[in-house]
Amino acid sequence: MEVSAITRTLIVLLMMSCAKTLIAEKMTMDSGYWPSFVKPEIIHVTPDWNTFQSLAPGKDPGGVFGSLHFTIASVAGLAAKATNEGKISEMVWVLDKASPNYTAWLDSVIRHTKARLEHTSDTLDLVRHFAREGVIRGYILYRADSSKRSVYDAATTSSGPWDESVNVATSLAGLYDAIIVEEAAESVFRGLGLRRLLDVRGRDDAWLFEHYGSRLSRSMIHVIDPKAPHMRDHCIAAGSMMIFGADADTERVFRWLEPNSPVYGWNAGGEDTMTNQITDNAMFHTASNWIVNLPVMATVRAGADAPWEQLLPNRGSSFDPIRMQWQEDRHFTSFITTDGDNIQWALGGFFFSDGGSYWDNPNRGRFPIGWTAPVCGLSMSAVPALEYLAATATEFDNIVSFSDGYIYPENYGRHRNADPVKLLEKRAEQFAGRFDRLGIRCLCLLAMDWDTTEALRACEIFARKIPNLAGIFAMQYYPYNAGLGKILWVRNSEGDPIPVISARYALWGQLSKVENNGPPALVAKMINESEHKGPPTGDAYFDWTSVHVWSWFKKAGTSKNILAEEVDQSSASIATGCERGIGPLAWCVDRLSPYVKVVTPEELCWRARLHMKPRETLGALARKIGADMSLPDIIRSKASDYGKWVVNADLSQPRQVREALMKLKALRFGLAGAAAGE
Repeated sequence: MEVSAITRTLIVLLMMSCAKTLIAEKMTMDSGYWPSFVKPEIIHVTPDWNTFQSLAPGKDPGGVFGSLHFTIASVAGLAAKATNEGKISEMVWVLDKASPNYTAWLDSVIRHTKARLEHTSDTLDLVRHFAREGVIRGYILYRADSSKRSVYDAATTSSGPWDESVNVATSLAGLYDAIIVEEAAESVFRGLGLRRLLDVRGRDDAWLFEHYGSRLSRSMIHVIDPKAPHMRDHCIAAGSMMIFGADADTERVFRWLEPNSPVYGWNAGGEDTMTNQITDNAMFHTASNWIVNLPVMATVRAGADAPWEQLLPNRGSSFDPIRMQWQEDRHFTSFITTDGDNIQWALGGFFFSDGGSYWDNPNRGRFPIGWTAPVCGLSMSAVPALEYLAATATEFDNIVSFSDGYIYPENYGRHRNADPVKLLEKRAEQFAGRFDRLGIRCLCLLAMDWDTTEALRACEIFARKIPNLAGIFAMQYYPYNAGLGKILWVRNSEGDPIPVISARYALWGQLSKVENNGPPALVAKMINESEHKGPPTGDAYFDWTSVHVWSWFKKAGTSKNILAEEVDQSSASIATGCERGIGPLAWCVDRLSPYVKVVTPEELCWRARLHMKPRETLGALARKIGADMSLPDIIRSKASDYGKWVVNADLSQPRQVREALMKLKALRFGLAGAAAGE
């Protein structure tokens, strides 16, 4: 029987879509859970996005949120996709002249890829160019969202519902090799000789899922506000679906996706609502909705282009517990920044910020700081940023992983028809190897209820799956320091006790009515009043403060008012003389008493382990020496004998623990080395 031309065309299109889906799946599997991309020979650089012209004066604002940016994002996505498929070797970089961060990342990409930059003065020339190259076959027509709400706000009765057609168009652009075009600008692209391939005006997420779900990746999802052009290049290049809204349609898509899939972007409404929906379906947030140019950054590969040894952020601050100095009459405390799950912040304002609030603050390097950061995610998606982090870290900068994705671990996978334990184990396995390879020894977890049976079960899963984990820092959704410094314990794969240390304090603006929360002077006062006399033997001697990175404070000078640093958060800014981040943290540290020892999070974990679980900790350290094949056999043999001895040794008194530690040091470093270390 003769096959019609239409049928033959449909078969070809179906085969092409299957191939594209397989490419997207392969990208994900080969690079972890962030897609990676083939290096281009040419990177086309657009004019500054603030100068993007309006394509429909009176209807289109132009600039960053104008329709041209949406279209150019789709051009960039198609170019990255075609480069990955071997059709061309060209990509697109959207220029933001005001961002020193993205300037640095582009410089790094050029250094690693040796790609040639080609600047264009006319953004539409890129459309003409890639159309001539066969990368662009036509366009998909959408209607801009006109709902009366701010970006990433939920819809209200007064705002009306948002228009989802731009997300539908973005999702289908890769399947059709089409750019996305707003209806008011259609004549511009018709004038360029392009033809309309599809009209999705009036179409929504439900229609997209019903008609095209089977042709898009099930290993990732992009959740982006229809008002925002960001991350559309990434979605198109990866063959992903783009949706928005924490509703029933989203729930249906989430349950269809493979477990342990990343959610790129951010969703509408309450943070807890959207994160619970993601967590319940055994997926994880990446907080990536404001990122641009990610396909270009993802062409630099960890290990291949940037050696792993250049990507170790804790080279200077790594703590060797065998060299630990015994100290008494001390209170040990750490400070750990919040929001390290936020990969867009790591690429945007973290390193180079207005006013030098974070990594570029002049106080960095004066005292130990624990920085939460999405290091595993960066190693898969934006190696230039991770490389910069490692190259500029001081001996006082200790990087803590924020679970490398935002989840509430105790609720992970409860909407899935599968064992939640197995799902969370798989999630831990996704990043455990990179976690260890990058020399990260501490994990920070944010739970809805930090000390429930389910939350501790999650902590134990991470402890069992992550090699060399020193400890876990636990926060609660509200308040962050709900545990008030209590330390609980779980076991790793060797049976060693691993501390789960809850935050005792929070440096948080206008929250002083909540127990142990407040401005720098108040937090310093509370830490100074903590237990410090004699040998540290319990929870009271060890604690940490959650440093809320978005809270503003104002230096109070000589004021005796303990709350004088508080300011109205709604009106605070650098312009009003306020600071946030590391500046206020330095005010707090400068007020601490001499008996308070500020240590890195990694050191805090090991000190808690030694003083509170001495037998198991000394045994674990002996086992570590015995397994170190770089050491002479005689030392490894003695370590084995020490491990047998410590099982039944009398360690009931602090003096005996101190002597046992000295014995282990002497075994490893010799008597002179042990004495020098003491």
